[in-house]
Amino acid sequence: MSGVAHAGSMLVGAAGWDSAAGEPDPRPQRVVPACWPLPELRTDRAERRGELVVGPEQLNPGGTLWGGAGLSAAIAVAQDVLDRAVLWATVQYVSPIVAGERLELTVQTGGRGRRLSQAEVRGTVDGRLALLAVGTFGARAGGAGAAGGAGAVDGAGAVDGADGAGGADGPGRGAGQVPVPRPPAGTPLPEFCAERDEPQLRTGMNAHFEQRWVPPGAKLAGSPAAAGRALWLRARRPGMLSAAMLAIMADFAPAALLDVYDAPMIAVSLDNSIRIGTPADPAGSGWVLIDTRVESLVGGVAHVAGRLFAQDGRLLATASQSTLVRPLGR
Repeated sequence: MSGVAHAGSMLVGAAGWDSAAGEPDPRPQRVVPACWPLPELRTDRAERRGELVVGPEQLNPGGTLWGGAGLSAAIAVAQDVLDRAVLWATVQYVSPIVAGERLELTVQTGGRGRRLSQAEVRGTVDGRLALLAVGTFGARAGGAGAAGGAGAVDGAGAVDGADGAGGADGPGRGAGQVPVPRPPAGTPLPEFCAERDEPQLRTGMNAHFEQRWVPPGAKLAGSPAAAGRALWLRARRPGMLSAAMLAIMADFAPAALLDVYDAPMIAVSLDNSIRIGTPADPAGSGWVLIDTRVESLVGGVAHVAGRLFAQDGRLLATASQSTLVRPLGR
């Protein structure tokens, strides 16, 4: 289960004492290993809470916590407390969080059945409400949709796929004969896309990921008429594509705004949502394709949606967010 801490990840002695100081350690006692971009994320199952000490490596270019990191932390803590995998989660950001602040996360269970649980995660900084997250958690059906999620790569170096392609038993169908979304046909593979290495991508959360953007002029089958972009992401440190990791990666979806604005701008997340799809192949390449588009722009707030695909074509997650757009430096 992604985001669940292991007994071997205890940070202090079994009694919860700081052996050096000889005093109880007030911090949550478990680290969450499946979300390495948040190394200070800890949980305490007994107290149903967690905390994250925010560092500069978790910030966005505007100097506040990367939006997807807040959702990621809420997911990881809730999964550890509930011992169930996330199916869907959303977060609303109430106030900004900056480096050096301690984000305290408290889990409240809304309802728990045999298969599903609902939960709320409340995030505060020194008593100030910073974020509110809710989600649904449950045992994920093993392998459901995997048959329709595996994609092929053609000899031209492009992802071969189209939404709903194939017959009832063809590659566009998954469990229960439900059409499985596919990457836009003709999407160049990451090795055929130039790596982006601008100075602003070497700091904060950006520095954790290798970025290869599909050229804007690429002919992609099924691409929406609205503004949209496709980009490949891969963590610079190998690891599991957990739900917590996908929540961070999904926050690259505002890249689609580059087709709307000519001048440099910054997008500040107001909310982030994610729905988890087919689990990634542990032996996969680690590359994730984000197929993203701007759905509307009202009063300086953009509504952005994206789909996250593994390189083999399987749909890992769908995501959406509302983001406040403002000129860079303002």
